[in-house]
Amino acid sequence: MYSARDDKKSTYTLHPKTKIPCPKCKTPLPTQLPTCPEQKCGYIAPVSSDLGADYFSLFALPGVRDGEGSSRNAFSIDPRELRGRFLQMQKVCHPDRWAQKGEDEAQIAVNQSALLNKAYQTLLSPRLRGEYILAHHGIDITEMDNMDREQELMMQVMEAREELESAEGEEVKALMEANA
Repeated sequence: MYSARDDKKSTYTLHPKTKIPCPKCKTPLPTQLPTCPEQKCGYIAPVSSDLGADYFSLFALPGVRDGEGSSRNAFSIDPRELRGRFLQMQKVCHPDRWAQKGEDEAQIAVNQSALLNKAYQTLLSPRLRGEYILAHHGIDITEMDNMDREQELMMQVMEAREELESAEGEEVKALMEANA
């Protein structure tokens, strides 16, 4: 286990073994991914849309959809713990590991790896993590950014109209050409 920055012990292990058995060999899957690392088995399947949409669940972290009623702050993540889980999961689904298994399996591995990379980068960055949590609570940050741009544009239009109203003769022609 990693310890958090405040020297308290973390409440979860590196990556708890799932209780989900492999559909093919019945061995417990080592991560949340529908991927069995057993050489004899070779089972890999696409990530469900539910799991792929919840990066916290993907890494088995308490998060925005924590059904256990946890009061743990989803924003507070130990980056070392996240990295450890990421590396453990990449080891299971890395495309190089699945390249010789067949085209379908290799493509699924590429998709799983891409999802893990995106989820990891999102949760690792405090800004992206915050935007992700807000989006899961129905708050769209991009809408707010657009509102700021719209206000700037409105101010520019108002300033141009004021200049035009106070302009005379040749000034009017010059302003109209500048704003055409």
